[in-house]
Amino acid sequence: MTVSKSLWINNFQLLLLSLLPAALITGPLISEIIINIISIFFIIEIYKSKKYSIFKNILFVLLTSFYLILIVSLINSEIFSSSALNVFSYIRFILFAFGAAEILKKNEINIKYLYYCLSLTIFIVVFDGYIQFFSGENILGFPKYRRDRLSGFFNDDLILGSYILRIIPVLLVLTLFLKNKIGNIFYLNLILILFSFLLICLSGERASFILMII
Repeated sequence: MTVSKSLWINNFQLLLLSLLPAALITGPLISEIIINIISIFFIIEIYKSKKYSIFKNILFVLLTSFYLILIVSLINSEIFSSSALNVFSYIRFILFAFGAAEILKKNEINIKYLYYCLSLTIFIVVFDGYIQFFSGENILGFPKYRRDRLSGFFNDDLILGSYILRIIPVLLVLTLFLKNKIGNIFYLNLILILFSFLLICLSGERASFILMII
């Protein structure tokens, strides 16, 4: 029963992690829920397994130190207000990152599952972006709000290029990591990544284009 429950929890976390790239398209609510749930599960798992050594990880120490510096700087600054209190919740991003790493380290199948879900999400987003570029509307009927800009599924938020720019590096790393285990999908995803970079240029986001070059 315990093994079955543990397997269910692991699969649930993997599902949430795999849905995160798509959730980011819908807005901050669902993605924040996913991040918070994975962070909470990570804390619970550390507590139950007594694996406190993870807090000695050099990366965890550096990120936590930077987080504490932000808190101290905020408290001592003149702009301290209720609207700035969300800085205190930034710790969830550190916990999420390590929680996601723990999920993927449990089984290589987890990495492949995330990889396929991520590939499908990016393919749909990129395909939709090109439809909007050539026809003037995406598959949901969202029009171009400017002749020189694309928004795709983001409707009136012109962040298509920045979204792709931040997601593509993850796909690229996973593609290279699984190169010898995914067959022809490796070459198909290289083509997808190439078209993704081209779409960043077509999106009209100058900052994303410059960051892509860097």
